[in-house]
Amino acid sequence: MLFLLICVLDKENLSQTLHAIHYIDLAVVIPSNLMTLTTGTIFSTTTPWGFFKRRWIAVKYIINIVPIILGAAVLAPSVLNMLFVAEIMGENAIFSSEFQTSKSIFLTALIIVIALLLTALYLSVFKPSLKR
Repeated sequence: MLFLLICVLDKENLSQTLHAIHYIDLAVVIPSNLMTLTTGTIFSTTTPWGFFKRRWIAVKYIINIVPIILGAAVLAPSVLNMLFVAEIMGENAIFSSEFQTSKSIFLTALIIVIALLLTALYLSVFKPSLKR
């Protein structure tokens, strides 16, 4: 989605790119996040790792829940608003302040989500103790 928004999005393919971003969000990101949460819960209940025996596991649960909240509260509304502006204004929507504001909000939230996912990857690989 980040690549599409930064490198592909222009006024000639505005609607198609936004629909692709929205489709990726609905068909890939949301199911992947929910499956990650589900498998993490299964692993925590069926293995000795548990939910809170190690702090890195608890942090990973928080990291997994934040993108769900950001997706519902920020990412989806931003994409839908960009699509709405594009439908009303056509290819000139890309120059409107409302579109640019929604794009900036989306990019910021997406970068936060990517940083959180990289942090979760780090925690999974290195399993730091996270002592107080």
